[in-house]
Amino acid sequence: MKTVSTYDFIKQYPGLKIKDLDSVHLGQVMKFINYNICTLKHDYYFVHKKPGEWAQFLANRDYAVLGAFDNDVLAAIATVHFPRSGGMRDAPEFKVAPDEELAIFQSVLVDARYRGRGFMGLMQHARAERAIAQGRKTAICKISEKNKASWQNALDFGFDMAYAAPDYSRHMKLYFAKSL
Repeated sequence: MKTVSTYDFIKQYPGLKIKDLDSVHLGQVMKFINYNICTLKHDYYFVHKKPGEWAQFLANRDYAVLGAFDNDVLAAIATVHFPRSGGMRDAPEFKVAPDEELAIFQSVLVDARYRGRGFMGLMQHARAERAIAQGRKTAICKISEKNKASWQNALDFGFDMAYAAPDYSRHMKLYFAKSL
C-alpha cells in the first residue's frame, strides 16, 4: 500500500475538509452509505445500521462521525466511539484499557470513486486526532479477516494485532490496539 504524505495528499485535493457530521447530515449519510455499500465485495465488511441508529450516532456526544469532503462531495465517512464506564460499547469482548481511556475506531466507508487514494489513512488520522482531543489513550478496532485493505490500513497506521476470533456475527475478526 502506497503511503502518501499529508502534504501531498492535501495537494491532490485542495478543497478537502474534514467535518463533524451531525443530525442535519442524516439524509446525506444514508444516501452515501446506501450508494457505496453496494460497491463492496462482501456486505459484512460494513456493519449495516438502520437510519435510526445512524441518527443516534450523529446526535450522541459519545460518538464522532467524521466526513471527508472533496469540495462539496462526501468522499469518506468514519466513526469513532468514546465509551463511558458501565455503558454499552462496541467490541465488549476486547478489554485492553478502561473504557474512559478507549477510542473505538468503528467504520470507515470510502466512496467507490475515491478508493485506493489514501482516504482510509486520512480518516485514521482524523479519528486519532479526535480521540486525543477527547483525552483517550488507546484506540482499538476489529476488522473482518477477509477485509485485507482495512486490516492492512490498520497495520500501516501503527495498530498491533492482539488476537483473532469469531465475534457475534460468527465471522472471524482481527482485533487491533494502538497507543495514542
